[in-house]
Amino acid sequence: MRASTISVWALAAGLVTSAAVCAKPVIYTVRTIASGSLGTENFADARLTITFAADTRSVRNTNANGAVVYTNSRGTARLNITRLDGSTIRATFNAGEIYVRYDTQLGLVGFASAIGLAYPIIVGCSDPFVCSVLGTTDNYTIFAHYDGIATELADVAANPADSWSASDGTLSLPTTLSDSTLLTGHLRACSVAFAPDASCPTAPSVPLHTNKGDLYLFDPGYVPDEYGPFAIFTVTVLPGQQ
Repeated sequence: MRASTISVWALAAGLVTSAAVCAKPVIYTVRTIASGSLGTENFADARLTITFAADTRSVRNTNANGAVVYTNSRGTARLNITRLDGSTIRATFNAGEIYVRYDTQLGLVGFASAIGLAYPIIVGCSDPFVCSVLGTTDNYTIFAHYDGIATELADVAANPADSWSASDGTLSLPTTLSDSTLLTGHLRACSVAFAPDASCPTAPSVPLHTNKGDLYLFDPGYVPDEYGPFAIFTVTVLPGQQ
């Protein structure tokens, strides 16, 4: 009995050690151009960087109707805003204000919150949660190609025959929140449901909270065939501590 108990404890200890070795620090980053306000400071067309420092052990995934959605909600989120005059504002989000979210079926990735899945920032197709370009082609052009890497990878996953439009390097990019990768797409920042024409009906009325005051980000809007700024989303997995 004693030997059996020792074996169970040894197995449990081994599993815990294995999990600790596999878990690694990770930094999620979005870089783009945005407008809004932070506390009493307004900014327009500023360089915006949001980072979320976390651990890969906190990545979760759900599967709903065939769509795999990855999230990571345990970490520290920070904000850097560099205005046109070169001045920089730095802030730290309050704990739990935002989390990382990646919908691999629609190719939508970024930072979500209790306010909305597309707020403060979502990166991907220009008409989020519809992504009408997925699977759309005129036999010469794969339209998802023009919405960025995140959308293109989602399109190829659903339509493998479209892979000819992407480079081998693009096709090899991981589509999880646990491996280093780089994804691009249109910037959207809507705190409410998008309108049928993919516009954002209203400016945000509820703020995100930081140590420098309330943050409001404005959606760049959507006009057919006239796209707003692009954004870059990266996952950087750091060496784990042995």
